Amino acid sequence: MAFDAVRNRSILFGGTYGGGETWSWDGSNWAQVQVTGPSARSAHAMAYDSQLARIVLFGGTGGTGILADTWSWNGSAWSQVGSIVSGGPVARSSHALAYDSLRGKMVMYGGDTPTGKLNDTWELSGSAWAPVNVFGINPGRSMGHAMAFDSSRNVCVLYGGFNGNSILNQTWEWNGTVWSQRAIGGPSQRFAHGLVYDIQRGRTILIGGNYGQGSPATDQWEWDGSTWQQQVPSTYPTAPFVPAITYDTIRNRVVMYTWGQTWELVATPWTSDQYGSGCGSPAMQLATNSLPARGASAVATIYNIPSGQFPFVCYGLSRNSFGSYFLPLTLSGFGMPGCELLQSADFGGFNAATPNGPASATFSMTIPNLSWLLGLPLFLQAWSPAPNFNAAGVVASNGLAWMIQ
Repeated sequence: MAFDAVRNRSILFGGTYGGGETWSWDGSNWAQVQVTGPSARSAHAMAYDSQLARIVLFGGTGGTGILADTWSWNGSAWSQVGSIVSGGPVARSSHALAYDSLRGKMVMYGGDTPTGKLNDTWELSGSAWAPVNVFGINPGRSMGHAMAFDSSRNVCVLYGGFNGNSILNQTWEWNGTVWSQRAIGGPSQRFAHGLVYDIQRGRTILIGGNYGQGSPATDQWEWDGSTWQQQVPSTYPTAPFVPAITYDTIRNRVVMYTWGQTWELVATPWTSDQYGSGCGSPAMQLATNSLPARGASAVATIYNIPSGQFPFVCYGLSRNSFGSYFLPLTLSGFGMPGCELLQSADFGGFNAATPNGPASATFSMTIPNLSWLLGLPLFLQAWSPAPNFNAAGVVASNGLAWMIQ
């Protein structure tokens, strides 16, 4: 299942009992779409390409066996993308697919074949698949894993799976160049679970799956980029195994279809979060009674500023990378030992803060009332002159993450 953000519908295709049917969920009702398209199948993967406004489907298991075809849904019709050629992805099932909206690439990892589990990474641009990370470190051979794109940190998050011998509990992230293992632990080992990114809250949510030997998982977790935390909803589906799951970006909720039931998860959004640490004394936080909301002014408070100095703020769209540099980036080579760059300065630097006391200041940003800004993350960091503190004479605060409401 994947959410069509242009036509505001969650699209479900096929499945063990669904055959070759296409269904549309508008938030209230399911409607079968009477179209022809991919052959009947299950264990396929789908994701939404926001740049080309299409849902992409790859592979799965059908009546003729394991499949290697790519299909596109434009809101009214399915069409096959390219052709199955030598050198493209081999036929597979129980693989994972996610769309990297920063780079405009559909990312696919792993899956199952009659001859064993796969550990390959592929990216789709337009109608052309290309292998990537061919000789690099990766999550290993796996099927039944799940993957989602974290648009606040610009990485694909992958969790769990089955490698043929063991059920996995590893967290990996793909930044478009390399795979990095981030955590072992948090959720228990599992496969056939659901993984989806909650844009409004900036969290990757894991639901259900199977622990192995027929033991269904009945828990829910969320990943903030550094730690997993278990969540305990007031109601929960019974044993969501191989759930079809997506995120409705219009109504801001997770949509899940499992065992003939439709569930929606509406979580309380976060609006601001501090991360990382500064050097010297400055610190920054969201001002009391302030929200980073469209049509309003969001205010950050900066305190413990060196006496008599005037701080400034830089901000950007990522806390994971800035150009070709990975974040956090040590600034020791710039005369600032112990200091780190914590945000991408996409919008330039030297945005002046306004002093409001001997050692504090405020930074105010008016956010336009535009619908497409909903859920957009911004990452801020304050800087201040500090003569004689280090060779550069500059200190920095912690990072401040805003999620626009």
